[in-house]
Amino acid sequence: MRYCVLLASAALLQAQSAADITAGVDEIAAPGVPGFVAVYGAGAEAVAVGATANATRSAVLAVAPVGLGRVAAFSHDGYLAGAAFSIGQTQRLLLNLARWTSRK
Repeated sequence: MRYCVLLASAALLQAQSAADITAGVDEIAAPGVPGFVAVYGAGAEAVAVGATANATRSAVLAVAPVGLGRVAAFSHDGYLAGAAFSIGQTQRLLLNLARWTSRK
């Protein structure tokens, strides 16, 4: 598996609760052929990016507020597979996202 790089954008990290998403996470797995997520809308932010064939970077994980809730979108279901949990800090990221989306 390859690795993805986490972003720490100023906008995302201004909110303390959003900073919790990347706490203790430096890199995550890049399972299969992840594809990319279009980051669009009020408050939407890319959290992790992967390199494309032409060496640009595109979002593979994005988060956003939705009404009174929060949503996280991955570009591939392999991030949620057990094999990815032992790569980098993927498992930690998923636990952080669960807490962030549930506001715990």
